[in-house]
Amino acid sequence: MNSYLLHFVGKLISLIVVSTASLFGSYTLNNVETVNTNTNLNKSLNRINTIVEYDTIVQRTSKLPFNNKRVIVEGEFGLVYENPTTKKTEIIKEVVNEVVEVGTGPKGDFSGRLTAYGADCKGCSGTVACKTKDKKSFNLNKDGIIYNDSEYGDIRILAATHEIFPCGTIIKVSRESDEPFIGIVMDTGYAMRTAWKEQNKIVIDLAFLSQKDPGVHKTTSNNVDYNVLRWGW
Repeated sequence: MNSYLLHFVGKLISLIVVSTASLFGSYTLNNVETVNTNTNLNKSLNRINTIVEYDTIVQRTSKLPFNNKRVIVEGEFGLVYENPTTKKTEIIKEVVNEVVEVGTGPKGDFSGRLTAYGADCKGCSGTVACKTKDKKSFNLNKDGIIYNDSEYGDIRILAATHEIFPCGTIIKVSRESDEPFIGIVMDTGYAMRTAWKEQNKIVIDLAFLSQKDPGVHKTTSNNVDYNVLRWGW
């Protein structure tokens, strides 16, 4: 093939390429979307925080029955961040140490008899034998049969022998015929003191506003479990 023929073939190919581009449209790199492959994202998303475990502080108290435990403050884990460049520590969340009370007082599990009385019972004045925690008198007729305790809230008033259960003692009362309830020893009575001294038996009285209340007679139960939650004030 001579040079003239080669030149002619080259021009023919160029013409075909231009015609094809005109027919189908041109392709340009400007239409290609640029994808950002930069992986250096916001450093705050990649920061590593360190968990700080809380300590448990044990406080021993004679107000709780022996070996009973109560959590006073719930422990919470802390969170800190150490800047790798400056080595400075940033506190994200403060750690909260757990505080637990452990009882050293007498054991508080008893069983016995539960009875009831009204504020208007024979020989009753309505004023209970115990002073409140702030040394004030408490009268069932005026103040009611519910006592608001700073730790346990609204609870029923109980009468018991103070030789075993001092004023302010918190007791959980459990019996088969009813749901357990919590009461506070605020009163006492001859029957309770005598039962303990002469028979070594536990008898506890539940306070009502009146002897005429049907609950007075329905309350009487034997084989009742008494669990002390707090000894006295």
